[in-house]
Amino acid sequence: MVELSDQQRQALVQAGTPLEVADPTGSQVYYLISAEEYQRLRSLLEKPEDIDPSYFEFTDFKPAG
Repeated sequence: MVELSDQQRQALVQAGTPLEVADPTGSQVYYLISAEEYQRLRSLLEKPEDIDPSYFEFTDFKPAG
């Protein structure tokens, strides 16, 4: 686990959540969220049986043009 410095912790508190963090190499961006928020989002993503399959049906879709 990576521990935050005092300066990083203060930036996180001031910015709120999620906090966008850039890799110093400039190749990747990450978002810091609280453990509670992570668990809430994870629980939503781990229950595919709770997702209404009609959200993925596009029978009525007609492209413009």
